Amino acid sequence: MSKTNMPEYVWVFNGDNSRFSSGVFQSMEKAEEWIAINRLSGILTKYPLDTGVYEWAIQNRLFSVKKEEQKHPAFIGRFTSASLDHFHYENGKKDDATAEKQQSETVPLESLPKIFADFNNNDTLGRIRLNTNGTMRDLAKLNIKLEEGLVLLLDDTELSTRGVVQFSEIENIWVVVVDWDHLHNQ
Repeated sequence: MSKTNMPEYVWVFNGDNSRFSSGVFQSMEKAEEWIAINRLSGILTKYPLDTGVYEWAIQNRLFSVKKEEQKHPAFIGRFTSASLDHFHYENGKKDDATAEKQQSETVPLESLPKIFADFNNNDTLGRIRLNTNGTMRDLAKLNIKLEEGLVLLLDDTELSTRGVVQFSEIENIWVVVVDWDHLHNQ
């Protein structure tokens, strides 16, 4: 793989009560498939490549050194940031209190862009594919550029719910992680 094709981040899985990582993946999708197949419990975290979390947090203004001991190797060696994307799993399934759901629930429904979604157009992970004519029409009409983490209101005229956009590397399309627990009849 050439340097230009290298990912900027990797996904690292740490099992419950483990001191060491048990898997490193180039995509969240591959990591989740592995976690599901093996029914694992633990945390999946997105880490930046070619930099330490300490430097990454400083560069992104998520942390600033306030004390001299925060410059010492022991501090830097165990430094982590809650700002890293991370997801909890229990027996191979994403925990209900994941960061995606928390992010989605903090946005008021009336402020979300509303697009058509076919709730039967799911991928193997249960995410809704954003590739139907109705979806593409609404995205163009609202001038929405899809990106990771974007929260949308999904609607098919009978049902609606919110969801968080992800890119499916396996299918090479945009999908939405749907909040199935809050699916509303209209």
